[in-house]
Amino acid sequence: MQELLADELAFLTRELDQLDDLLGDPLLLPERQGHGSDDVRECGLRGVDARRDDLVIGVQEVLNHHHRVVPFLHGLTVEVSGELREILGVVVHRDGDVLLRRGELVADLAVQGVCEGGHAATLDDRGRSISAVPGVPQHLKGRSFTRVASWSQDELATLLDLADELKAERARRRELRLLPGRTIGLIFHKPSTRTRVAFEVGIAELGGMALFLPAGELQLTRGESYRDTAIVLSRFLSALMIRTFEQEEVETFAEHASIPVINGLTDDTHPLQALADVMTVRERFGSLQGIRLAYVGDGNNVCHSLMRVGGRFGRDFVAATPAGYEPDPVFVAAAVKDANANGGSVELMADPREAARGAQAVYTDVWTSMGREADRNRRLRDFEPYRIDDALLGVADPEAVAMHCLPAHVGEEITAEVLYGPRCLAWEQAENRLHTQKALMALVIR
Repeated sequence: MQELLADELAFLTRELDQLDDLLGDPLLLPERQGHGSDDVRECGLRGVDARRDDLVIGVQEVLNHHHRVVPFLHGLTVEVSGELREILGVVVHRDGDVLLRRGELVADLAVQGVCEGGHAATLDDRGRSISAVPGVPQHLKGRSFTRVASWSQDELATLLDLADELKAERARRRELRLLPGRTIGLIFHKPSTRTRVAFEVGIAELGGMALFLPAGELQLTRGESYRDTAIVLSRFLSALMIRTFEQEEVETFAEHASIPVINGLTDDTHPLQALADVMTVRERFGSLQGIRLAYVGDGNNVCHSLMRVGGRFGRDFVAATPAGYEPDPVFVAAAVKDANANGGSVELMADPREAARGAQAVYTDVWTSMGREADRNRRLRDFEPYRIDDALLGVADPEAVAMHCLPAHVGEEITAEVLYGPRCLAWEQAENRLHTQKALMALVIR
């Protein structure tokens, strides 16, 4: 037993030394103390001072200095109860993880994590959640995400902050099984690359699984109602994503389902793309406030959602479209109201060069969206002046970036030189679909 204790304390010392070097904060190593078999200890992680009688290192201030972990983990406490004979310590790893190191004589150890909002989570013997996730906000559990406008600025910011954390943790190759045993159903009426792959990879990385449900293989094609389908699937699934044509289909599913319903794209809106876009802009510029984003091309579903999320965050948004391709006035009016309330602006115009002038980001989408293929030749003529090329970027801010939601028709709405050049963020946008969709699932799935 003495050899085991020596090994454990040596390991703890090395880990703390590494963390000390990383953060530049002094850390105290507690001395080993014995515990009676009837002891019940409450171990609050409240600072960097060591509590000698409990062999616990406080980590709250450490996490406060560690990357972006603090918004969700700084309120974590851990309660240790049960028949305790020996506790060898809590190891604080360099990546902020907290693992319980236990000796052979510890029996019936129970660990409970409590997040800042007071929601309890049962942890396994490595400190990993096996029910509610400690540190992930609980107030959005069960919420649907059918359009940008259905979430407040604070709620959207919560999602973006969590997406940043998940991206950082994935880069460290750290496994975060936040949704073990959960299943999300994916109904597709339209083709998909980024939406489908992001959901399937994302839920797998969170410990759950995805069920691909081509709409043509469901009883929907034989007349089963949206309402009945929503009720039935709620009995099987933890959440449901729908990629379809009519916005009303998504809203009807959300109305009758008892699980979260997520809009994967409709002809009117593309809120998942908007989430990835604002995450990408914030990564690049550090903030959304004061950023001018110029959208050039078709006033379609992507334009609608970009406009709405821009209004939510007080961003300056301008759309340049040919006559007859303007965004829906209903979306414009709502975005203008939001932007005025949050210090931003929304403008519509026809001149793409005027729209791009001074902009920090110039955005485009395909000229012929899914379902519009019959109009392709006319659209190619009408949109010819709205291509993002070096000349158009030349009138934007000197540090301006090009953005595209993909898939791209190279040579039509964007040139190869821009798309594959150093000023294009299309690939970052695509990757951030994964992180924002993971954050969304982690927040809404119970």
